[in-house]
Amino acid sequence: MPTSNDVKKDTKKLIDEISQAIGWRVVDMTNGHYQVVNPDGDSVTTSGTPGQQSTLLRFRDDLKKHLGWDAAKEKRRRQAEAKLRLEADRAKNDAVMAKAVAEAKERHCAEMERLKQTQRPGTKLPNGEVVDYISKPVFFTRIDAIAALETKGRCDCNLRALSETNITRLFEPMHEGDWMYMPHGLDVCIHGNYGDGAHRLEALKRMSDEELIELYGEPGLWFRVTYGVPPEVLDNTDMGKARSHADVLMQHGYKRNPKEVAAALNILIAYDAGTPWRHWSRKVITHRQRLRALKGEYAALVAPGSENTIMTDALRLHKSRMKMTLTSALVFCFLIQREVPYPVWNAFLTPLLTLKDFEDDDPRGALYTNLIKKDRKPTEARQGIRELGMALKTWNKWATGERQELATFKKTEPMPRISKITREIPALASLNTPFNG
Repeated sequence: MPTSNDVKKDTKKLIDEISQAIGWRVVDMTNGHYQVVNPDGDSVTTSGTPGQQSTLLRFRDDLKKHLGWDAAKEKRRRQAEAKLRLEADRAKNDAVMAKAVAEAKERHCAEMERLKQTQRPGTKLPNGEVVDYISKPVFFTRIDAIAALETKGRCDCNLRALSETNITRLFEPMHEGDWMYMPHGLDVCIHGNYGDGAHRLEALKRMSDEELIELYGEPGLWFRVTYGVPPEVLDNTDMGKARSHADVLMQHGYKRNPKEVAAALNILIAYDAGTPWRHWSRKVITHRQRLRALKGEYAALVAPGSENTIMTDALRLHKSRMKMTLTSALVFCFLIQREVPYPVWNAFLTPLLTLKDFEDDDPRGALYTNLIKKDRKPTEARQGIRELGMALKTWNKWATGERQELATFKKTEPMPRISKITREIPALASLNTPFNG
């Protein structure tokens, strides 16, 4: 049986529990009487006599019933409040730490930025970062381009002469409205002059304000400009390998003999333009012109699979004993097949490759002999252009029935045009093929 001291302890503990509840009050009215008031103002007064077990303890169930008080519930509430206070304190501490870290990071970044301003580009900073150049997009009008070009020669950072070929290559897409903002643009040297990009500026200079507005919606173009480039860096600018004509063709899916196809396109474009062949190497033909031509009038050069009789026959000429250069063979096959039906062309080609059905005065024999001779004498230059001229002359003599004792072609001669067939060829009679193509 609990002693009087035990009862007093239990009573005090219960009073403490009730009193700690927010808005609850416990009043000791002496003589074992207690008054308990809940937050709504409802109250319960206990009754009892001294010496009895605490009436507050005995009245616990009535408190639960009349005032809605539950010691276990209040304990859980206090624990929840304690948890919230702990989380709040933790969040406060985290915020203080985050602020301190942010301030330290800001000081570190400011120090790195200060170092960047004092170190030359390419220097490695303590944090492992490499100092970069200052670059930004800048809008250039024609007047801006002219002013920038005038800085050329003010220092020794860009003394190279302008190349008309490069200007043409850049002007073409600019003039056609296809110019784009690029990651590589203009470089300004440490002296404040334009050390690289003069060809782009010259191409822009040649545009008119009306063209620029019509094509781009504003009287100029945007370039990415890099500032503060040292002379020793500019010394190594544009030292890399430029994209060749073959590289561009392969980028667009033409992967079969791209080098020879690109060279053949150069010859065909110049041939059809009427350019004297000794001047063909000086004619500027851009990548875009080649691609347009290859998708247009010269598409047969790269026709797919079995449809490509031009590539097939050119390879036959190239791999034969004559070893005709593939470029000249491509042009030769294309020019003839463009003018005459294939059976007519095949009647010319097959005996040349098989050495059958040759007459003594057949002009093809002279071509064969000449090419074999050059193959046996490596010191004699095998120029594709000269081979093409000899082959075209041979075709014309065969088509018109002329004799040819020696196949030659000189620089002073014009590149031959294709002659129509003007004689009856027995090999074609059974094919019911028109002689004049």
